[in-house]
Amino acid sequence: MEIEFCTECKCDGLKIWAGSEPGEDSEAVAILCGTEEVPESFEIQEDQAFVRFYSDADREFRGFLARYGFKITSTGK
Repeated sequence: MEIEFCTECKCDGLKIWAGSEPGEDSEAVAILCGTEEVPESFEIQEDQAFVRFYSDADREFRGFLARYGFKITSTGK
């Protein structure tokens, strides 16, 4: 990940919410920016996730790469 860093990720960044829509009033699962080390993976317990990339016009960086997968769990039936 190589995204512009600003205090509190105000300039450019990624916000990730659990569920099908962003919840501006609800807390994001992750807010990422800069070139910091990001978690190799993290888990969302919902069956959907919403990812928003935002950017200002100030500086250009390379961007980010995202991969996702899912885990099937047995229901015991």
